[in-house]
Amino acid sequence: ADLIAPPPGVQETVTLAAELIGPADLRQPLPSRWSLKRLHRLMLASATYRQSSGAQTSSSMDPENRWLEHANRVRLDFEATRDALLAVTGQLDDRLGGPSRSMLDGGFHPRRTLYAYLDRQDPPGLLSVFDVPSPAATSTIRDTTTVSPQALYLMNGPLVATCADLLLRRADVAAAASDQARIQRLYQILFARLPREPEMMFATEFLGIQPTAATWQQFAQALLLTNEFVFVD
Repeated sequence: ADLIAPPPGVQETVTLAAELIGPADLRQPLPSRWSLKRLHRLMLASATYRQSSGAQTSSSMDPENRWLEHANRVRLDFEATRDALLAVTGQLDDRLGGPSRSMLDGGFHPRRTLYAYLDRQDPPGLLSVFDVPSPAATSTIRDTTTVSPQALYLMNGPLVATCADLLLRRADVAAAASDQARIQRLYQILFARLPREPEMMFATEFLGIQPTAATWQQFAQALLLTNEFVFVD
């Protein structure tokens, strides 16, 4: 039966195609027809696009999610991960436009990754570690791998360590009245939620009674390395 069943989303594709073409009345202004911006707005504002990935249950009618019962978890790519690390420090330079800059040496550069200078003939090896395709060839889709060099870079590289330090230096974090309040603020910044009771217990146990600056730095870096930080749910 699956071999002859139509693929999911056929009617939706037809509807989107009709929306892209626009009104049949050719007297309508051109911006109302063949507008990708209008099509994107329609898709991004839909209830399907705005779903959470946590909606699935064991009794789901769509276990393979072919009919988009819920959102699929998506891991941030390298560029988005780097920008997210910069953003939580409060120092992300989000200005639009401008020349490219050399910023893929592993150090802290607040400019968005979009503006990184890239030599097509000699791209940094860091990009291939995080599945960025070769700029010298055409690639229709980016691979998504999970390999040890990715974890080793995030654990031992200077970028994440620097971001963890700058995160702790943020005024709203440094001014927290207590260790518990500081932990809560870190969770709010990184995960947009408060820590759950077991998480608060583990954090308190790790930090100890009088945590040092180094201990706080290790704790903040550990939070930056969690799946919740690099996945969109």
